[in-house]
Amino acid sequence: MPIGINVQQDIREVERMLVSLEGSAGKRAIANAINDTTKSARSKSIKQVAKDIKLARKYVAYRFNVRGEKKGDRARLLKAYPNRLTSDLIVYMRGIPVFQIANKAPPTGKQRKGGVKAKGGRFYKGSFYAPYWGSTKVFKRMTRARYPVMIPKVGVRKRLDKEFTKYTSGRLGRSTFSHNYDRHIRNVLRRLNG
Repeated sequence: MPIGINVQQDIREVERMLVSLEGSAGKRAIANAINDTTKSARSKSIKQVAKDIKLARKYVAYRFNVRGEKKGDRARLLKAYPNRLTSDLIVYMRGIPVFQIANKAPPTGKQRKGGVKAKGGRFYKGSFYAPYWGSTKVFKRMTRARYPVMIPKVGVRKRLDKEFTKYTSGRLGRSTFSHNYDRHIRNVLRRLNG
């Protein structure tokens, strides 16, 4: 289930500057500035998280099916509009399944004792390869018994949340928003005066 993170920019000062503008032109400029800021923040967040966890950017940016084909974005944006000056980041809760980043599965009967190696220097102790619906996945037993088993994952949701907040609500985010707003409001003023 996705989690919504509310990113409301501080626009009190901006709204005071827009009193003289006609119609919704000012609010449209704010919405465009918020959208530009959050789009940039999502991209920077994905890049930073990928660097932190030592994986290729694609694993953080996208979700893949068992055949390795893209099936969707890991984090998507709900855009701001003039009547809703808020942008939300929706992050898919499940992490990156280890079987997607694990080293190639050894031949049947030749598994490495002790665990599974994966990209980024990872080692999953107690994990093993097993066939599952025509593909090979990595599993780990949850107890000493044969079952139940789980699919280990690399968590990225909290990391993405933290980075996204930094690039939207932090000092960097406010600076980016101001720059984007200035650009959009100049375009609005140019059209109104033209």
